[in-house]
Amino acid sequence: MHKRHFGMMETARVVTDAEKETVPLITYGNIADVVTDRIREMIVGGHLQPGEWLRLDELAKGLGVGSIPVREAMRHLQAEGLVILQPRRGVAAAHPSPAEFEEIGGISEALEVLACTWASAHFDKLALDEMRQVLAELEDADAQHDVARRLGLMHEFRFIIYRAAERITSWH
Repeated sequence: MHKRHFGMMETARVVTDAEKETVPLITYGNIADVVTDRIREMIVGGHLQPGEWLRLDELAKGLGVGSIPVREAMRHLQAEGLVILQPRRGVAAAHPSPAEFEEIGGISEALEVLACTWASAHFDKLALDEMRQVLAELEDADAQHDVARRLGLMHEFRFIIYRAAERITSWH
């Protein structure tokens, strides 16, 4: 079962070129998912500005993790359109236009339909209670207009389906 409760967290300083931001230090849990959620919150919350170059080593240090979970997070965030990976230059926070969000959403929707088709063959393996819980939290995030939390929960919901699809191909 996918864990989303990460226990007690300490405070750490994340230093970016634009500013210093206090974020919770990750102490345990699914590290790559937590790192993805934290960096997503920093981008959506405006703590990382569009076009700002992200120092992966500083993000890792500030979050109290190694570089591998931060690199994994960048792959997830690139798929969501929140960061831009530029070969030989680095990673920058993105500012997707509404058209880009719509395009990314269309691609994601097509993949989700395919994943649901595959998962239907393994319906008994769908974590229905976990899906209900995430949907309830999504409704709460919507009611609170918490965009960062909503994006993270949408990602989590999709991966419940992807796990049930039991395909080798990485959905990251």
